[in-house]
Amino acid sequence: MLERCFPLLVAAAFVSFSLWIGILFSVSWVSGRARWMADDEDVGRLAAALCRRWATPCLAVSVALVGLIVGTTPGALTVGPVTIVASGGLGALALLHVSVWRRAALVARGRTVAAGGDGVRRLALVVSLGAIVAMASLALGAP
Repeated sequence: MLERCFPLLVAAAFVSFSLWIGILFSVSWVSGRARWMADDEDVGRLAAALCRRWATPCLAVSVALVGLIVGTTPGALTVGPVTIVASGGLGALALLHVSVWRRAALVARGRTVAAGGDGVRRLALVVSLGAIVAMASLALGAP
């Protein structure tokens, strides 16, 4: 039964991770552009609300699905280099999530200077999406 659900679980985790990364990219983009807009605080509030209402639940769903995949896969709980790298990557992305959300909250409070340096965050998000695609293809056994 679980063998038949595995591709569906991997696909659902891939979709939720992709949504999470895409929403975080949008939040970073919007809060980074707030300083050039007349209603910069409103734009910051929109970015912070987008992060709170969409990105955080997508993060929770992603982590839950990966936990379900690891928990239902026999032999997946062995600690190896792949597990360590994947855990470290997820931790780095969680820190990036907090950083983007914090910057959006600062912009919402009128500190548009806080949006500086978001280009590096957006680059990290794009690179992480590529890593997620690669890991999903490996999990599904694609060449």
